[in-house]
Amino acid sequence: MKRLYSLLLLLLLAGCLPAAVPTLTPLPVPVGEVRFLTPQTGAILYAPQVFITGSAQALPATGFRLHVVTAEDVTLYDDLVQPQAGAWAVTLANPVTDTPVEITLTALPAAPGIVGDYDVVSVVLSAVALRPPGVFGLLLSPLEGETTGGDVLPVAGTISGLDEGSLTLLLEQPDGTPITQQGVTVTNPGLVDEVPWFAEIATQGYRGPAVLRVLATAADGSDPVLLDALTLTLAEAAG
Repeated sequence: MKRLYSLLLLLLLAGCLPAAVPTLTPLPVPVGEVRFLTPQTGAILYAPQVFITGSAQALPATGFRLHVVTAEDVTLYDDLVQPQAGAWAVTLANPVTDTPVEITLTALPAAPGIVGDYDVVSVVLSAVALRPPGVFGLLLSPLEGETTGGDVLPVAGTISGLDEGSLTLLLEQPDGTPITQQGVTVTNPGLVDEVPWFAEIATQGYRGPAVLRVLATAADGSDPVLLDALTLTLAEAAG
């Protein structure tokens, strides 16, 4: 009987002990860094060729894998890329002749079984025949009529048809009195592609209504082209 009681006690104690926690093996993660330089998310690519460039550092000897796929899951490119001196470039044929197609470019580890990616970009492929003529662009941010504060104004927009030239941002009072201006260098290897750009322009302490203009200046010195303009109000920074 004592033996039976002892056995029951051992079983009860065993039931009270915490269950063994399984050891989780961490999944391998990407080593190094890869970044897309061109194109950038939001670009519309009209050129017959797609120019994909980027930077890389501290990668394994196998490099990385570049995967390009359409929204309909059609693979346009899937191969290993070996950067040279921290840079890399791949050129693809643009297959679009009529209806634009959204594509996703993903930089992945070269070795299978590694979780995660290095960088991802989404753009639209279109055709030269669908592109509006000339140099054109838009101001996307700030918005028309917006009130914004601070000593620096972040600005974003798009440009097409400008390669080695630059953009000029002009910040003016409503009567045309200059507040400040800022140049923006454009990187657009496809030339006709519509690419995003980002810049910051100092407000020089000005407060009140203002006009922001963006002009395109070609490298050949031809007359600047007004691309877009908007009105806004510059105020003190919040807080």
